[in-house]
Amino acid sequence: MSDMFNDFLKELERRRAQADGPTPARPHDDEPDDDEAADADADTDARDDAAADDPGDEPVPIRRRARSSEGRPSGAGRRRGGGPPRGPSASRPVGGPADGAGSISLGGILRRMGLAAFIVMAAVVVLIVGFGVDLWTDAIWYQSVGFDGVFWTRLTSQAALFVVGLLAALVILLLNLWLAGRLAPPADPERPGRLWAVADRLIEAQRQAERTSRMSGGQGGQGGQGGPGGPFGAGVRSGRGEGATFSFEPGDIPDLVPLAAWAIGGFALLLALGIGGAVSSAWDTLLLWTNRVPFSGTGSVTDPVFGKDISFFLFELPFFRLVQSLINGLLLASLAVAGARYLVAASRGGEVFITRVRVHLALIAGLYLLSVAVGYQLDKFELVYSTAGVSVGVSYTDANARFMAYDVLTFLSGIAGALLVGGAFTRWLWPLGLVAGVWFSASLVLGTLYPEAIQRLTVDPNTYAQEERYIANNIAMTRLAYGLDAWETKPYSGDKPLTEAAIEGEADTFRNARLWDYRPLQTTLAQLQVVRQYYNFVDVDTDRYMINGELRQVMLSGRELAIERNPDATSWVNQRIIYTHGIGMAMVPVNEVTREGQPRLWIRDLPPISTSGVPPITEPRIYFGESDDHYVIVRARQAEFDYPRTSSEGVTDETNRWTGKTGVALDSTLNRLLFALRFKDLDLLISDQIRADSQLLFHRTLGERLARIAPFLAYDKDPYLVIDDDGGLVYVQDAYTVSNQFPN
Repeated sequence: MSDMFNDFLKELERRRAQADGPTPARPHDDEPDDDEAADADADTDARDDAAADDPGDEPVPIRRRARSSEGRPSGAGRRRGGGPPRGPSASRPVGGPADGAGSISLGGILRRMGLAAFIVMAAVVVLIVGFGVDLWTDAIWYQSVGFDGVFWTRLTSQAALFVVGLLAALVILLLNLWLAGRLAPPADPERPGRLWAVADRLIEAQRQAERTSRMSGGQGGQGGQGGPGGPFGAGVRSGRGEGATFSFEPGDIPDLVPLAAWAIGGFALLLALGIGGAVSSAWDTLLLWTNRVPFSGTGSVTDPVFGKDISFFLFELPFFRLVQSLINGLLLASLAVAGARYLVAASRGGEVFITRVRVHLALIAGLYLLSVAVGYQLDKFELVYSTAGVSVGVSYTDANARFMAYDVLTFLSGIAGALLVGGAFTRWLWPLGLVAGVWFSASLVLGTLYPEAIQRLTVDPNTYAQEERYIANNIAMTRLAYGLDAWETKPYSGDKPLTEAAIEGEADTFRNARLWDYRPLQTTLAQLQVVRQYYNFVDVDTDRYMINGELRQVMLSGRELAIERNPDATSWVNQRIIYTHGIGMAMVPVNEVTREGQPRLWIRDLPPISTSGVPPITEPRIYFGESDDHYVIVRARQAEFDYPRTSSEGVTDETNRWTGKTGVALDSTLNRLLFALRFKDLDLLISDQIRADSQLLFHRTLGERLARIAPFLAYDKDPYLVIDDDGGLVYVQDAYTVSNQFPN
């Protein structure tokens, strides 16, 4: 066996020498000298021994092969003119003196990679810690205001949905990746893939370049060594002419399939993370579906087109659309992952898209087409939100054209999915092509052209007659949605004469006719009642109170703190401990003025003073309002500034201490550390102003506070200040349950 392999190597060397061309004859080189022959015999013996010990099925490694201009190994010394033989020529590195070889070491690369990895890990740790601190402090805040159930319900729902979505997507994607690896056929060396074909072309181009270089070196004036020279004799190749070449065989290329499989797995993980995030962000849709109830507790209230209960459109249809969208994304991701795995297998050679591979891909694509078919039916139900007609909801064109179009497209997409799977078994593609063509044509004709023709030729010439029924549906559903369906209709002609008796009968109305506009009144109150520049009247609201036994309409505004206007609030103690709240309000009747033309103040000054008959204010302090959102610490060592008092002795500052219980307790070092990290404020941790009973107030604006407490409600844009029965000031903000999924 060893002799056969040696013969094979000798034959390979002979053919390579023939391909390199004949060696030009030189003087005194017709016969090898004794030293040269001995070197050649030694090289041959060493090569034979290595060949005998080397197994024949091992891949040939990439090797550097230095060749002389004559195609012979350049290691053997040659003599000129019969002189003594020279020693082995010194090996010379490729490139010139400044080629940069050795300037980058493996250790340097590893050090740079380690530094980059450390920076990335540090950034990730900082992000995780920041997110964890925000989450932890939010939980503490929700507990302090008594709505921790809202926080944990939302957090656990989002976390559970993310985990479920991530795991489901990972299982499906990695299962398809594993299945594609199992179903892909092994490589066929007789049918190399594109990667190996490219490698063969590169090898052949390299060999051709070497042959061309040697042939050109052996000809011309200053070509190769021993070639015909100029008038002074044979030319001699210089040391720079001895180049270094690299040769490799197709078997030298490593198998990249395992590495590509890991890369595809990483891509699948990213896709799964995206799907998990999409599921988590739809937590409200899923919670509404799990807690759905009929629209009416007394009986079923249905829409006039499909006969479905209103709750179907409010809770179930959004959920079905979410599920269908997620399935579409998951199937497309599975198709991409499996297809990429098969393409990697195809690079090794051989036939890849055999029957089992086609069936796998066709099943995924067929399921996607079935999901598309379900989506067409959901599109049909969502026509209750259509704006194509004269009113919102199903129109004449929708009912008589688009309904049929969606039904036909549903049937065609289902048939296309079935034919796709069948074609994977039979290789009959013409039925699938026919259905795909019909599907595309139907989507164009029935989905676009036919509805447009119905609208132009049938509806537009007689719009009211065709759309009357659907306009009535829109009116009825609008009244039902806003609770106006129980109203009574009363005629009001407006032709009765205005008499003194009629005026006296409507005395309350005339007495409350508003003369003041809230915009100039806000400016006037800021000039008359702001008292100090660090107070501000943010907004003016209208309300009604019983004044001296009569219901009177008034305009009022709270005096809130504007810390940015206070030139003394520059230190941390002033900003966070002393100036913590606004105080009092101003109230004026809507239709009375003083002799100077100014508003008549029923509640004024600091502390607030109420006119006789006007509700008194016993707790005027405003810690939560419409504008101020900087965090403050109450019950600190130093008392809070309350209001300035003017007396015969001058202006003195009154102080106060918070008596509420809804602040965050700072009774532990851990709480102080957490909130110091959240607000990036070291003073929260080290200040001696904070005592064991101190509390932290933040999220103090109504818009931010209410949105966190009840995120499922929609709020009116204008909260208003109210004096309650105990003499305290409270803000009221109207909130509504709303939905954009109500039909028609």
